[in-house]
Amino acid sequence: MASLPTVDGAVEAPTGQGTPEKVARAARFLMKLAGALHTYGMPAHRLELALEQIGDRMGVTGRYMVTPTSIVASIGPEGAHQTFLHRCAPGRVNLEKQTALHQLISDVGDRRLTLEEAVEILDSLKEDTGPGARLRAIAGFALAAAATAVFFDGGSRESLAAGLVGLAIGTLVQLATRSRRLAIVLPGLAGLTAALVGALAQVLLGPVFSVIPILAGLIILIPSLNLTIAVNELAHSHLVAGTARLGGVLMAFLQIAFGVVLGNKLLAQFGLEKAPLPQALPVWALAVAVVVAAVASTVLFKARTRDLPVILLTMSISFAGSRLASMAFGPEVGVLLGAWLMGSVAHLVGRWRNHPSAVGILPGILPLLPGGLGFQTFSALAERDVLAGFQTGVTMLFVALSLVTGLLLSSLTSRSHEAF
Repeated sequence: MASLPTVDGAVEAPTGQGTPEKVARAARFLMKLAGALHTYGMPAHRLELALEQIGDRMGVTGRYMVTPTSIVASIGPEGAHQTFLHRCAPGRVNLEKQTALHQLISDVGDRRLTLEEAVEILDSLKEDTGPGARLRAIAGFALAAAATAVFFDGGSRESLAAGLVGLAIGTLVQLATRSRRLAIVLPGLAGLTAALVGALAQVLLGPVFSVIPILAGLIILIPSLNLTIAVNELAHSHLVAGTARLGGVLMAFLQIAFGVVLGNKLLAQFGLEKAPLPQALPVWALAVAVVVAAVASTVLFKARTRDLPVILLTMSISFAGSRLASMAFGPEVGVLLGAWLMGSVAHLVGRWRNHPSAVGILPGILPLLPGGLGFQTFSALAERDVLAGFQTGVTMLFVALSLVTGLLLSSLTSRSHEAF
């Protein structure tokens, strides 16, 4: 039997494992890659799948276990494998870096890069944390909040108030990136800030139905995306990662709800009257809100500017599909169909443009996330309304399951090898 070429053109044994030196070089690259994928927000099941696929193409056996805060890997043949433990902080989504890593994996697998060149590229990947990036992120929070208020059937005042809340929350988030102590209490402090700024907006703008700007301003911070990822990881039988992420989600929901309830208790002393339900804006405002939300998502998820059309497409499909289906079949079926249509398009476009399907999926699921339901669940529990909290919580879980089911169906129907 002829020997097989390795990734960098050397010759390895017919077993596909190579010498210990070659396995060590491959292991160094794989662990660097795993750390980068984790840092830039890839979920556990997708990260493990990516490592297994590139390892198979390199002819190196590997077994991996990824959680939100650690990576354990055993790389090499039985009896001569090397075991690694990498302790890390939970990653933050950066679609531009995920796209760069997607291209790097393709280049290594197709032997366009040596392992040493790939490691150098991984070492050179740095996230922009300068003042310009921080200001863009704060603006992204404000735009996302204003657009979400329109999605929640708010009026012009609610949209402006939500923008103010988003501006305050975005500023708080950027301050928390520089202070570990502030980051620990960020969810509760954000909830309190949202309630206070929402009341301030009512003083400045006139009668505002405060629930809408509070929810809209917190929508990016509410861990509904992590809830969806946790349910998805559990659906892929990644029990440790899914359970750990779910615990973090529940804690964050509790902190946010506590902060909002505390803020409302304080404001009750000032006797602010509750405004009536607003009159929803016309249909054209919804179209404008989708465009604004797509721009905000491009900034918040740190996607490339040239990916904006893809994000706008998937977000439009998920919003319109879920709205129309919900009116006919209810919210659970509406979310399922919206996620299926959006995910299928995202997978197909990703394959066509050779970028991760997450570029379209992550922003596209924002209109479908059950964040408002999660907030209402824990707010009701904090107010000791156990029955309402339980009912809303069950609805939230069903919506999350519908969303995950739609995404899984999209992977099946589009025949994607890159499951979300």
